[in-house]
Amino acid sequence: MELKLICWICREQIGRFDTDDITLPLKGSMFKPIDDIHGYPPPFDAKATWNYFHCLRDANPDPTARHRPFPHRDTILTDKGLYKVGGPLPGAKPDGDTTKIPLNYARKVTPKPKAKAKNRAKPSPKVKK
Repeated sequence: MELKLICWICREQIGRFDTDDITLPLKGSMFKPIDDIHGYPPPFDAKATWNYFHCLRDANPDPTARHRPFPHRDTILTDKGLYKVGGPLPGAKPDGDTTKIPLNYARKVTPKPKAKAKNRAKPSPKVKK
């Protein structure tokens, strides 16, 4: 099954891969360009290993200083959820049902509690004599 490769940091699609072709250790030749129509380059050098995978969408002019698209050697973020290499397809339920579970791109932000008002004594009004 072909899945989109999503960067963990910038949440952009940077390539594709086929779950049947992915094995450990990961190599750049296992990943394909975003699509075959528009002439995008493959996301990684074909001979590169996980240590040398860097995100194509990072604007840093030095390619070796760009962020990693996935921080773990065996877990890849896809358009259907997390895929652990050699594990079940993302979104698959334990009983084998592969209904699509949408990936939540929004980061959860918990609101800060409002500061409680301090009980201060009000200044008494000045009386003119």
